[in-house]
Amino acid sequence: MVQMMAGRLLRQQGFNLRQFALTQTRSYAIPSFTPTSSSPELDEALDRVRKGLIIPFSLGEQQRRLVFRKKYAQRLEDNPVVLRLGGAQEEEEYALRPSGHPEAKITKKESLAVVRLFKTPEDWQNAAPLLAGLKKARMVLKQDQREWLVRRAAMAGALGSILECAKQADRTAFWLNEVGVVHRIFFALHVMAQEANFEPVATSKALSLAKQTSRLMDMPRHSVRDVELDPKHRPSVISVLLELSASQALNKFEGHDQTGDVLRYAERLLANWKYGNFRGTETDWPAIDYMLQHNVLIYNGMKLALQVQGIASNKSVSSMLKSRVNEIGTLIAKQTKEVPAKIQERPSMGYIQSKALYP
Repeated sequence: MVQMMAGRLLRQQGFNLRQFALTQTRSYAIPSFTPTSSSPELDEALDRVRKGLIIPFSLGEQQRRLVFRKKYAQRLEDNPVVLRLGGAQEEEEYALRPSGHPEAKITKKESLAVVRLFKTPEDWQNAAPLLAGLKKARMVLKQDQREWLVRRAAMAGALGSILECAKQADRTAFWLNEVGVVHRIFFALHVMAQEANFEPVATSKALSLAKQTSRLMDMPRHSVRDVELDPKHRPSVISVLLELSASQALNKFEGHDQTGDVLRYAERLLANWKYGNFRGTETDWPAIDYMLQHNVLIYNGMKLALQVQGIASNKSVSSMLKSRVNEIGTLIAKQTKEVPAKIQERPSMGYIQSKALYP
């Protein structure tokens, strides 16, 4: 609820300030942040973004006009307007400031810089309200910024917060309809399990998040009309579901496909093979490494699936998997044949995975 309290307000030419002297009761959806225990600096940065960017764009039309129209800037400075934000149990006072005021001039770049201060999963609980605030301010993230956000969350073990953003996509504008963004999520889930040597607890957690992401992609809000551009049809995405399911079957269910997921994902991978990029025409290392990030996951998923009981005995599926393993194994060998010296010294993401899982 918002109640507007004004001090000494005067009628001035072209703008009726009397209306702002009246007590008004309105409801505004203003994103709030959760205080963190790890960083006073982060709390201060979030508070500045909220007060300087999110609140002004969350107010009603009259208040926004006061803030954003230059002709009212001096009047607002001379006649401060204070809002009481919140409900009956918790309220805060907020002074409107002209948009050009130093404390109110928050850019998209500055807002995203706050993410660099997110260090723990607790910190990352503030990602969804931050994106919701940016959306209100018409500062929707570009694809490369969303990919960067996923990488940062993965480093903090906070991919669950990324899924929370996707669940609230109407508020956060974090959609799962771009191949690059979805690939980053599934690659991070693969790494989560791989770095733990696919031990059951880590694999189970990664698989749960992968399945949640897959279900979200099936929702209309994340749908893609062109199947060739739809992330859920990409072999590198399906292969992570296959890899994690096969690993769980081998380590938790004594090699049995107890849930039927291994066969289901294996058949889905083979059916969508045509949507992968297996041409191997890349010549510069960044492009090669990016393809390794896709191809090694596919290779390992199929190899693990072939060890699961019920897959090996299924002749039609196993023969196709073996053929694809040979095909993509040859491609990976080609892609890693001549690795630049600087990459060998400081391995890139795709090269790290190839060294760990191939041959």
